[in-house]
Amino acid sequence: MKGISLGYASWSGVVYHPIAQDRALREEELITCELSVQATWAYCDHLRQQVEQGNDPIVPTQFGWRFLRGIRSRLTTERAQETSQHRSMRDAIVRTSGLDRHLAQAVEILRDCDRT
Repeated sequence: MKGISLGYASWSGVVYHPIAQDRALREEELITCELSVQATWAYCDHLRQQVEQGNDPIVPTQFGWRFLRGIRSRLTTERAQETSQHRSMRDAIVRTSGLDRHLAQAVEILRDCDRT
């Protein structure tokens, strides 16, 4: 964000440099977002691996497709009081990680397993 911060997100990490300390993202916000994306990506990847091995993933009900639908909403939908810096950070991290595609596939996998 011009005059506020410089940032870069890629598959391998996130770099963020605040220029205006009082208006920039807090370190906690950056870490929370990155860890949420990494944990969700790892869960989706685990489901993908199970399917590629010919298995239907077995997951507790509370971590089924509705759980992933909620995570997708939290990670991809703007909030009323969200700053443009926060939205830009979240969008860049989700986009560069490919998480949106992984989430869509994981939801589809779990819905299919739920029907059987």
